Amino acid sequence: MRKGIFVPLAVWNLGELHPNERVLLAEVLNFESQGKECFASNAHFADLLNVSEATARGYISKLCNAGFLIREGDRYNRRLRKSAQTSAQIRADECVNPRKRVRKSTQTSAQNSAHNKTDNKTLNNTLKESAQARKVVLPFQTDTFTAAWKEWKEYKRTDHRFKYKTAQSEQRALIKLQNEHNTETEAIEAIHTAIANGWKGLVFGKPKNGRANARRAQNLESDINREKLAEFARTGRLNADGGNVL
Repeated sequence: MRKGIFVPLAVWNLGELHPNERVLLAEVLNFESQGKECFASNAHFADLLNVSEATARGYISKLCNAGFLIREGDRYNRRLRKSAQTSAQIRADECVNPRKRVRKSTQTSAQNSAHNKTDNKTLNNTLKESAQARKVVLPFQTDTFTAAWKEWKEYKRTDHRFKYKTAQSEQRALIKLQNEHNTETEAIEAIHTAIANGWKGLVFGKPKNGRANARRAQNLESDINREKLAEFARTGRLNADGGNVL
């Protein structure tokens, strides 16, 4: 049984990428570090990131366009692999003096091969170190969010006797929190709201049809449904017309 996805520090420091894109890139690199080719489908990445297949496909396209991944084959037999250069590096190379560019193109295949082997060795060592550390990647790398998430886990442990069993389960919770709340402020507010109300889980009550969600929120705040709200605070569950609970 898989216990989690480990993101190398070199990948996580790619600030121009969305956190989900970094996790997807790390998943492809994990295949290569194990000596396997990555033929994973969009459904595989969608399940890993807890997003739709269309969203996962968009992440892959962006990584390929930016030069982080190379896509080979057709839609029925697609293969993803790491690119030796990013698009930013390629653009920088194209801006150099034409003579220098010619000299650079005359590098021997032996030099390129040695460079690739060094990159792969460094990447594999980083993956091994990350696997040993078993660290969970936070969607917002700030002291404020780190403290809020630590407070949430302590609250779950002391008030509800709950602890994330694996790094993967905790990572999925963080991915869903970040998908539902795109800013750090909203994510921290959702955590504090759940703690203040004594809820067992983080409540995501914002479906795509905002009007339906507004009516649902008003119903929960009305006198008629106060009993439902009280029951939710005790049990952490809602009826079929309630919001999703993580």
